[in-house]
Amino acid sequence: VAIANNCTIISESHNFSDKNIPIKMQGLSPQPVTIGNDVWIGSKVTILGNVKIGNGAIIGAGSVVTKDIPEYAIAVGVPCEVIRYR
Repeated sequence: VAIANNCTIISESHNFSDKNIPIKMQGLSPQPVTIGNDVWIGSKVTILGNVKIGNGAIIGAGSVVTKDIPEYAIAVGVPCEVIRYR
């Protein structure tokens, strides 16, 4: 896996179901991120929780990954979308 500079991987989220309790007091829920082998993640990419990036995928610089990316896909954008396959 190659991860360029200034990337963010978010693997948890704040709970906010009770409006009578401040959000910061409601705890966190895990949201795992899985990154396959031979993946290249460009600079300034943000990967949100509950996402799997398949083996051999490429994520373009500045993208925001909000859903699973298939194996060998090249994906870019906000939100990140597959544009073709390697």
